[in-house]
Amino acid sequence: MKHRKLLQFLAILLVAVYGIFIDWAWPGIVLLCAFLFYELVLKKIVRHQIEDPEQTAQLNSQQIIENYGEPDDVILVDAVRGNELDRQVLVYVPQKLFLVAGIPLRWDEVKSITFNNCANPYLVPEYQVIIATTKKGFESMHLSAGQDISWAQGIAVAMEKYVHP
Repeated sequence: MKHRKLLQFLAILLVAVYGIFIDWAWPGIVLLCAFLFYELVLKKIVRHQIEDPEQTAQLNSQQIIENYGEPDDVILVDAVRGNELDRQVLVYVPQKLFLVAGIPLRWDEVKSITFNNCANPYLVPEYQVIIATTKKGFESMHLSAGQDISWAQGIAVAMEKYVHP
């Protein structure tokens, strides 16, 4: 990663110096200043936003059991790979909480739940369950539900019955 940054910096510095020598000084200086501004200011702002633990808290199964206990219900998103955490939605009724692929999602953060066929003419139909939320960083969550439309519809209905009883 650090080597890539060094190569980027050297490439832009080379273009800037080359621009200065061929009487193309202003674009070269502006390019160099833009790169330095990006590296010194913008990356720190973006990095600070990404490293917010509330946004990126993806838990593993052991942490889930320690923090929330056993789930009240488990909704399988993909029956073939249902033992994987990112292929199930854990439901905690007393806390009014879903754990979607290990990401905590309160029921009041859910705007809508629907399903969609995301295939193109060259691929077999693949259905997704789409959860629209108000949670920052996770405004739209897409869960691959396989190739059965009734399975995808069942997942959306099962989740919707908890959010809007």
